[in-house]
Amino acid sequence: MRVLLLSPYPELIAGPMRAGGDDVVCHSGPPAVVDFTADMIVSFGYRHILKPAILSLIRRPILNIHISYLPWNRGADPNFWSWFDGTPKGVSIHYVDSGIDTGPILAQSEVVFGDPQKETLATTYQKLLARAAVLLRENWEAIRENSIVAKQQHGGSFHTSKEKEQWWSFLPDGYDTPVAYVAELGAKRPTLVERRQSL
Repeated sequence: MRVLLLSPYPELIAGPMRAGGDDVVCHSGPPAVVDFTADMIVSFGYRHILKPAILSLIRRPILNIHISYLPWNRGADPNFWSWFDGTPKGVSIHYVDSGIDTGPILAQSEVVFGDPQKETLATTYQKLLARAAVLLRENWEAIRENSIVAKQQHGGSFHTSKEKEQWWSFLPDGYDTPVAYVAELGAKRPTLVERRQSL
């Protein structure tokens, strides 16, 4: 099977596909220069929007690997929001539909981290990427054979990149900020919003 892998991290997940005999073509750039004539398309951390005109050309739904426990934290910066909002943390594999991270879920796994005083946004992000790679490896054969019954998702949460901007300045060390601090900041959000509104 010919697989088109859209990802800045092809080294994390191309191996299991190739081990099964699949021909994997990797691409991380804009979709305008991509040949979409593949048997399956897998997106993992791909930072470009695939427009409906492109999606309509594809025979089988695109597979997306998202570093959140869907339906929680659909959209941008799921790792940040899982700590800030105190929502479940994990990774999910789902089909792409017309929404943002709203497609039916094929597989997912919650992820448990170590000491939140020592774990940072950077270390937890790397662990989510690693778990996502394992989740795909565990389910790849069933996914490629189309033998998993996908389940619909309801509820959860959604965030845009712009939403994070107002809170990012509060993080003393950016991505190296301990996740305990991010969680505390999220818990103080109502007070901080009131303070800003009174200025």
